[in-house]
Amino acid sequence: MIVKKLEIISSQKTEFIPVSDLINDVLAESGFEEGIVHIFLPHTTAGLLVNDRVEHVNLDLMRSLAEIAPDDWEYRHQAGNSPAHIKSILLGAATTIPFQSGKMLLGEWQQIYFCEFDGPKPKKIILSILGNAFD
Repeated sequence: MIVKKLEIISSQKTEFIPVSDLINDVLAESGFEEGIVHIFLPHTTAGLLVNDRVEHVNLDLMRSLAEIAPDDWEYRHQAGNSPAHIKSILLGAATTIPFQSGKMLLGEWQQIYFCEFDGPKPKKIILSILGNAFD
């Protein structure tokens, strides 16, 4: 098993950052022909998303999440970022994807997104790669 940490730096309060290429680069360097990559965020105000590459789909999702957890409610959490926690819970902080020949086996339109809800700030993605080595 290989564990690799990636740093993601967001530039906005709410932002969906595509990370498939970064993850595929790590998989290509791993020396594994095939296996699984577990992607985990050690944060409570960010989420992971496997979604369409079309930007409008993500914009619709951002709007929907903003309606579910609006910024202008009177939340009890004094840090002021309760909407970010709620959105993180809804999307989740981990996913596992199979890979082969150094690339995740995503669908034709799928992309992995790091979803920032309390930025801008640096955050981490932890990859745990389990695989079979090249012969």
